[in-house]
Amino acid sequence: MNLKSIPKLRPAERIANSFTEMLALGVRNREIYSSILRSALENNSDFVGVWTVWEPDALDGLDRQYRNTPGHDNTGRMVNFWQRRDDHIQLDPVTAYDAGDGPDWYRVPQQTQKMHVMGPYMYPIAGVECQIMSQVAPIVHNGKGIGVAGIDISIESWAEGAIRGENLCRSDVFDDTLDHGCVLLDESKSVVHLTTRAKRLLERHYKLSDSLPARLPEGLSYESCKPQRVQSSWTTKSPALSVEHLTLPVQCHSILLVTEACREEDVPVTLTPREREVRHWLSQGKSNEEIALILGISPHTVKNHLNNLFDKLGVNNRYAAALAEAS
Repeated sequence: MNLKSIPKLRPAERIANSFTEMLALGVRNREIYSSILRSALENNSDFVGVWTVWEPDALDGLDRQYRNTPGHDNTGRMVNFWQRRDDHIQLDPVTAYDAGDGPDWYRVPQQTQKMHVMGPYMYPIAGVECQIMSQVAPIVHNGKGIGVAGIDISIESWAEGAIRGENLCRSDVFDDTLDHGCVLLDESKSVVHLTTRAKRLLERHYKLSDSLPARLPEGLSYESCKPQRVQSSWTTKSPALSVEHLTLPVQCHSILLVTEACREEDVPVTLTPREREVRHWLSQGKSNEEIALILGISPHTVKNHLNNLFDKLGVNNRYAAALAEAS
């Protein structure tokens, strides 16, 4: 299988789908799966990591034989993590995939059987803590999620691509579903790029409707490296924004990570009747198209309702929206 030029739009999804097809064909050789991951990393310079995590004995039933071998931990599960640091590529096992009930990047894609995008967050790449973003897609067999495949890019790579206007950063895959709203600023604090979530938050809190404003609203652009609360300029009913400033070694650029801070307990989350209907069918596992058909509205309208749900509930994915409390 040639992954020499994986399209950058949905690489994690394409790898996971390839694994699903291989399972259906009876392919169980771990070296083949591992070689696909390595090939994807070698031939995509934007990636710093390509990896997979499988449920116990889900691939070949041979976990015991693979305990503590390269790319495996003491469980023997298929947890290969090919990673790049400078020009060096190495294989290690993925870590922290079994913390608590399982981290969102592992649990959510399996349960929703949808691709999940997360970050920025810190994770060790080849032994060095890096700020990365990830795409994670479920591996599905016989209708059940049995693992995930993921790709990581560094926040610096994301910023460089945004400066150049490349599809990796402009695509809906990253911009629509990142955990934070990301605002890329140049040395003069002018706005270079806004992700979709950042645009929604700025419109919600500041009535900022420009697709790419020259400057940010007063109060957002500051130098603190720790998350700070910033109250909306025109509404006291919405939660404050939480803003974190990151300095990048990329042409003197910086990033603001913008999200809604935790709501006060005395401010209830109230949904409209239509939003409650959309959320109900969302909890039943329906797709946007299916919800649109049930409610007699367009898929685009369903997406707008989902965006409103995400903002009101302070979540960033369908699974969390279905579980969040609201009235």
